[in-house]
Amino acid sequence: MPSHATATATSAREGAKTRSGVLMEARDLRKSYRAGAAEVTVLSGVNVRVEAGELIAVVGPSGAGKSTLLHLLAALDTPTSGTVYFEQKAIETFRESELADYRNRSIGFVWQRHHLLADFTAAENVAMPLLMRGAGYGEALETSARWLREVGLEARATQRAGELSGGVLAERADRVLQLEHGLLLPVGDRPKP
Repeated sequence: MPSHATATATSAREGAKTRSGVLMEARDLRKSYRAGAAEVTVLSGVNVRVEAGELIAVVGPSGAGKSTLLHLLAALDTPTSGTVYFEQKAIETFRESELADYRNRSIGFVWQRHHLLADFTAAENVAMPLLMRGAGYGEALETSARWLREVGLEARATQRAGELSGGVLAERADRVLQLEHGLLLPVGDRPKP
């Protein structure tokens, strides 16, 4: 990441799972892409250390590599060199099933655009990650109802996602994810209110 982009840490966030020590660490990350004959280096020598309960903000101008860094931390892309560790284990050593489990159980994603399935209700969309990890249908719907209630969307639980306004979804999506995940990665630049 160029020198004009910075990462800062603030106090522990409410609702984080109780853990202690280093939760995630990136060492000497480098990411380059080929653009025709040229090689474009987006990140070079980036080091990040996230303690359990810490809230990290990655800030910088457009093109500084913020989204690239988040994609690497979330295992949505692989670094050209360097290593990302989660709970002291290099994610590059994870088998495909471990990567899927990491993304499903350890990382909460907030996308620039919501990726909900329009034909399913809000409750069913929230329950999807639970179903994918093997929870029973009833249990998953109970949990999703609790989360929706906690973020003020209980009345919309039975509405199909295609019937919900984008504003309602964007405004509350990160809070629903914080309820489940100890680590939340907004993947991409979030629109500012």
